[in-house]
Amino acid sequence: MKAIIVLIAFLFFLHFAEPAFAAGLVINEFSSASNPEWVEIYNSDEQTYSLQGVVLFFDGTSITQKVSFCDNDEVSAKSYKLITRPVNSFWLSNNGDTLILKKEDDIIDSISYGSGQSLGAPTSAQSISRIPDGGSLILNNSPSPQGNEASFVCPTPTPVPSTPTPVPPTNTPIPPTPTRTLTPTPTKIPTPTNTPTSKLSASPTSAKILPTSILGESTESGPTVSPTDAMNKKNVLISNKSKNPDNNFQKVLILLGIVFVAACVILTIREIKKRKLSQNE
Repeated sequence: MKAIIVLIAFLFFLHFAEPAFAAGLVINEFSSASNPEWVEIYNSDEQTYSLQGVVLFFDGTSITQKVSFCDNDEVSAKSYKLITRPVNSFWLSNNGDTLILKKEDDIIDSISYGSGQSLGAPTSAQSISRIPDGGSLILNNSPSPQGNEASFVCPTPTPVPSTPTPVPPTNTPIPPTPTRTLTPTPTKIPTPTNTPTSKLSASPTSAKILPTSILGESTESGPTVSPTDAMNKKNVLISNKSKNPDNNFQKVLILLGIVFVAACVILTIREIKKRKLSQNE
């Protein structure tokens, strides 16, 4: 039972697996002595084969004499592909050479001709071909190259611009909060109220000047005295001189009193002026 299951799986794999190389492709016909040289490839299968990775070597001993098919080139089922060398560009030897058709490292088909081979070298009017198509190789006296000619000028693939995926910013900027500017309210400066201050009525202290007597004579006006009376008073003053204070001391006291009164008057005047100035301001 297990063997049957393994066999079915193997057949299923063979049915759906993609072949390693295009087994249906063969070198169907070529002309090595003509000018130009040409090679015909035939697809004997019922499916289209892509020629991507397929290389045709014109000289089995040289890796430079080869052509590589474009990635978009292909051979339809039961169809041909023709490879033509430029005029006067000779790669195949007239005496004998080897053609190899490969896909990557796998050899799809190869043909050797000339000295020591089963096929002789064809003339310029002959070709080596498979009769019928895909069959046995023979020298053909009626060459018939067929198929669409392969172009080895491959289109340059247009690079698809990659759309960069936008990376969201790590830090989302926070819109700045508008700063509210506070307009300072002007402070009303109160008008100073001048409280009327009672003027200091400083009147100069009137000093009471006591009548003094100079040389025993009174400064006050009085009744006229006779010389006899004056002499008597003079005698009395002289006799009482020891009892009255010294006249010089009295003068000093009087002078100090006058200075004090003058100072009071000056200070009073200055204070009055100062108050007037403050009221005017």
